[in-house]
Amino acid sequence: MNKKTKSFFKKAIRIISYARPFWKMFLLLFIITIILSLLEIVNPYLIKILIDDIFIAKNYGLLVALMLFFIFIFFLKTIVGIFFSYQAEKLEENVVLGVKRQLFKHLEKLDLGFFYTKQLGDILVRLDEDVYGIESFIGILIDDILMNVLTGTFILVICFLINWKVTLSCLAFFPFYVVTQKYFGARIKKQRKKLVEIGAGFLSFLQESLVSIKTIKTFVLENLKLKKYTRTSRRLIREDLKLNLLESYSGAVVGLITFTPLLIILWYGGFKVITGALTVGSLMALYTYMGKLFGPISELGSINVAIQSTMVSVDRVFE
Repeated sequence: MNKKTKSFFKKAIRIISYARPFWKMFLLLFIITIILSLLEIVNPYLIKILIDDIFIAKNYGLLVALMLFFIFIFFLKTIVGIFFSYQAEKLEENVVLGVKRQLFKHLEKLDLGFFYTKQLGDILVRLDEDVYGIESFIGILIDDILMNVLTGTFILVICFLINWKVTLSCLAFFPFYVVTQKYFGARIKKQRKKLVEIGAGFLSFLQESLVSIKTIKTFVLENLKLKKYTRTSRRLIREDLKLNLLESYSGAVVGLITFTPLLIILWYGGFKVITGALTVGSLMALYTYMGKLFGPISELGSINVAIQSTMVSVDRVFE
């Protein structure tokens, strides 16, 4: 494990430690996440039953029962999802409040020399905006990582049960995904950090300009300040466009990697259907499940980008 990875896990553990007083809430969210993950994978298998056991057998009685079950699953997932969102937001807000109190308390203990050497705008950004990077991290951990890992695991088990050969061939693309995310993740984090630092400096410039507006007018410095404002604004735009381009490239490459296995399923799975080794319902279920599997994988790719961006704010808070 390299230094960067160790540093990341150290910061992650430190962030999670702020949620320790709310472990009961976290446990509840974990249980709800398992339920939501299971509900997420029900529908494709119901489609398999619909095609293989109802349409082909022309079983109207089972069709009615299945439709009622579809409705039940929909409402159950909706209700559980609403409850999950509320509890997750409650946990995140409580954690952020604790961090803000601790950070504010720490600032009060610093000597005056610190405030003379640091820009006020930068301090305000760290105290307010950057702290929400911790909230984002908690949200990513619960809403995205935990949910996607559990859902992906359940889907993977079902895919292997349906047809392990097709599933295994699709998973061969996973290493390419990991390499891609590692490559783009580091560059996105670096660019995000640069953008945040420029933004903090720009905020400090605006604040100082407004505070000293009388002096600026007295010495006729309006044009000078306007030029600096324009120059910094254009720099912010350039750096933001670079970040957007990096994120777009990352998404495009991941999209290509996740699209290819679906083609394999249709080709190889279609061949199995023609030869009678696989039912149409199983093929549709496998295709849907694999799409759902690479959905979480793609989400985890986006999560990697989001984490890299979030850690920029976290680093500034912990400095």
